[in-house]
Amino acid sequence: MLGKLLKNEFKTTYKTMLVIYIVTIVTTLGFCLFGVRQFYSYSWNTPANETLRRILGVLGVTFTIAYMIIVIALVILTYVLMCERFYKSMYSEQGYLTHTLPVSPLSNLNARLITSVVWLFVSGIILCISILLIGISISPQEFWEDLRSFSYSVLDADCVYSTGYHFPVFALILLLLILAACANALLLVFAALSLGQLANLHKLRAAIGFGVAFAFLEQFAATMVMVHIVYKVVDMFSSYDTTRSMIEHSGHLMRVSFQTTLWSMICIFAVFAAVYYALCAVIVKKHVNLE
Repeated sequence: MLGKLLKNEFKTTYKTMLVIYIVTIVTTLGFCLFGVRQFYSYSWNTPANETLRRILGVLGVTFTIAYMIIVIALVILTYVLMCERFYKSMYSEQGYLTHTLPVSPLSNLNARLITSVVWLFVSGIILCISILLIGISISPQEFWEDLRSFSYSVLDADCVYSTGYHFPVFALILLLLILAACANALLLVFAALSLGQLANLHKLRAAIGFGVAFAFLEQFAATMVMVHIVYKVVDMFSSYDTTRSMIEHSGHLMRVSFQTTLWSMICIFAVFAAVYYALCAVIVKKHVNLE
């Protein structure tokens, strides 16, 4: 049944997301063709025709402004739309239909969470591709030269030296961090909305209050962890007798600090996400208070 719910969720949301992605792609291509040409004209042949030059200038400024807005709005808009979709389908008038379906409440929750994480992840990929295309259009010759001279062994060696992990392992850990961050960010709002709808009045205001409180708790936990890591690094440095010894072990300290920070953030995201999920699960099973 979860599969059918997922299919329905993607079917319901894909049109909106497709429009957003098409707008992003068109704006990116427009900025590559006109914005980059406007601000990096040294690499292009400037038209002799004054009218054409003015048109290109207007198009360049237009696509530059549009691209800046799209870059800022893409992930944020996806995030807002997914949270709005969760609230409307679970706790507004649409919730009456949702909760009368012959499926478990957790299946409804899981379907919306998985769909939201997927769309948020895809939006991040689209954004990265967009930025990459802009970078290529600025200096295509240098890009192809760098691509021809690319060496995986060099990349892997640099990754091992900087992070202590081989590149494939580091990529998997980074993917885990991104997914944990996406799930955490979504579940924070889902939990806040779930608690807020328990109020008889001012449900959204209550949800905002819970959201602010959750964000503060997360920030406090992250700060405490970072302070602890800094103290540990300072203690490790102070344990070396000479400056030469510090320099010799600086690479090791850098890797240890990076790994500790990376896994600490993954753990923080995962723990808070689990707490938020538990809150949502309890509320959707036993304490739904529809509008």
